[in-house]
Amino acid sequence: MHARRRSRHIGKVAAAVTALAAAMSCTGNTGGGGGGGGQVPATPNPRYIATCPMDDGGGGGGMDHSGGGGMPGMPGMDHDMPDNLNHEPCDAQKDKAHLLISETRAAVRADGLDNVATIRARGYISIGDEATGVTHYVMPSYHYDRYELDAHHVEAFAYKQGRVVAAMYILSNGKTMADVPDIAGVWTMWHYHNLPFRSNNPYTNGYYQLGGAYMRTTAPMLHVWLERNACGPFAGTDNQNMTGSCRTDIE
Repeated sequence: MHARRRSRHIGKVAAAVTALAAAMSCTGNTGGGGGGGGQVPATPNPRYIATCPMDDGGGGGGMDHSGGGGMPGMPGMDHDMPDNLNHEPCDAQKDKAHLLISETRAAVRADGLDNVATIRARGYISIGDEATGVTHYVMPSYHYDRYELDAHHVEAFAYKQGRVVAAMYILSNGKTMADVPDIAGVWTMWHYHNLPFRSNNPYTNGYYQLGGAYMRTTAPMLHVWLERNACGPFAGTDNQNMTGSCRTDIE
């Protein structure tokens, strides 16, 4: 009896990991979030938001898929990105993006969250995606608190090749791409995933862990790399870089 239960559980986890790998490698992962309540009213930190004049490079212009230096682009993303985010950042937005990068890295170091042992000790849990080569550690309570884009309340971290490589800001449960703040246009590429989770209760760990029967669309999320990266500080953590921008002109 116990063996059959264990077999069914392993099968669910394997299916979830396969779904995650597909979601991370497919084109068009920048869509709506959803699912779940438990959300405290929250708005993105205005510290990282700037308003651009229309003639300062902040409007229109389309999306550059070239990666700025021969890096792999993101085919199809121009069809999925909301029009209001599909533009090169103006100078004020570039300044805000650089501020987000520097303050995120400084806060993570100051809080001691640049190593996986401390992350686990502080209460971050794995979502169960180790088989993909990247493990995401999330803090469940941060997904329904009042903080968004707060460097001392980072919702998740990406752990890859023995290092904590990126912080990941995630909007509150139930938010969609319509709620994404325009930090720096096509520099700051948000994405989301459709995945099977273990629980439909946002106050439980299972709501954020793979391997269950509850298929759900996550809220939008944004990577900020904690180390230099060939595709820039807002790159994806997947090998195909389909979950972030690829720009060599940011830092």
